[in-house]
Amino acid sequence: MNTDFQNAISGLEGKCAMLLAMQPVAVAEAKGIGSVAGVYLLSQGTKHLYVGRSNNIRRRLRLHCQGARNQAPLAKQLAMLHLSQAGVPLPSAYRKGNKEFYGTDPQFCRAFKNAKVTVASSSVRFVEEREPVAQALLEIYVALAMKTPFNDFDVH
Repeated sequence: MNTDFQNAISGLEGKCAMLLAMQPVAVAEAKGIGSVAGVYLLSQGTKHLYVGRSNNIRRRLRLHCQGARNQAPLAKQLAMLHLSQAGVPLPSAYRKGNKEFYGTDPQFCRAFKNAKVTVASSSVRFVEEREPVAQALLEIYVALAMKTPFNDFDVH
């Protein structure tokens, strides 16, 4: 194995343990986080939903709760899941990211708005990590270790 890569992944387990050891805080109360760079874990109760990374976690969490569909990936996926479970037939444009559908379909817009409220009521843990490659690797590691259902790492 490449030594640089091996060095980069050697601390992932410890950083993940630090993340999980943090007492979760409500996303709505995340104003006190400051402009920390690192990796965050969104959960509802004991169910871990989504892992993300940012150079400003507080701002990123605000986008998850108030942003547009391309800024709030967890809310977008929760809205899609809600519509699917409600038996709403989703056109192929929905899955492919058709901007017109996302912006004009009233059912999606309503579900997306409700999903952002759900995200805002979630809890968050975070761990500081300033180095971009370490952030990316830690995000992937935590998503795999916690089996977060809403991280897909798909290229859109």
